[in-house]
Amino acid sequence: MNKLPIKLLQCPGTNIARGRNIAVAHASHDVIAGTDGGCKLDKDWLNNITKPFLAQPETDVVSGAYLPWHTTVFEEVASCLIFPDVKRISVNFLPSSRSIAYKKSAWERVNGYPEWLETAEDTYFDLKCKDAGLRFALVRNAIVYWRVRRNLHGVAKQFYRYAEGDGLAFLFPRRYLPRCMAAMLFFLFSFFYSHLYFWLFLLSSVAAVTWFKHLQKVVHPSVKRLGIAFEVALAIEVGLFSGFISGILQHARNRIRRSRHN
Repeated sequence: MNKLPIKLLQCPGTNIARGRNIAVAHASHDVIAGTDGGCKLDKDWLNNITKPFLAQPETDVVSGAYLPWHTTVFEEVASCLIFPDVKRISVNFLPSSRSIAYKKSAWERVNGYPEWLETAEDTYFDLKCKDAGLRFALVRNAIVYWRVRRNLHGVAKQFYRYAEGDGLAFLFPRRYLPRCMAAMLFFLFSFFYSHLYFWLFLLSSVAAVTWFKHLQKVVHPSVKRLGIAFEVALAIEVGLFSGFISGILQHARNRIRRSRHN
């Protein structure tokens, strides 16, 4: 490490997007490789994620991959539900900025990361790059290891923050609409129906949906592991629903404020 020309910048009070923009602005070269604090990089990560720029010079953005870093059974089970299967991700995969590389010129073209977003800034950046017609490449063996949240509260908060950013930027409304509709119907029916059979039907429906969407991903299923997975799945869904609603409300307030000033 002593041989590397590392420049350490301390910028108190900045959010993630601002921190990324400051780092890129101070970079000396056109190819930027980005990751997040707290992650572990595979020893060949930097070499692998920058190869497409040499093999195909027209490449603008390279999507790397990430794998779970876990130390407990809870974290291992949670990772089954949270992490995408590296073998199945497509070229259209929107990279997380914990494993990404891009040309500085591409970053400049889309005006960098959106500093008005506290979360989901990397997704917004990816979509702006797509809209600008920038050329993406996917490198599955550019691996970053990312620590899984240690408990249910951490998982729920994580997905709340993700969804809040999506709502604030009004990203993927169609993806969140079924969750919002299901939650509203649940609360609506709970006021008018108290029959045992109704609740048995409702709970069995929730269990079935959870199984097909989440629990079948669990590796080496057992009663204990499936129980953990069910709790994690509920934490994810509650976090996504409540976070998106919070973000949408902030989005609406911001639009009202802008309209008043115009």
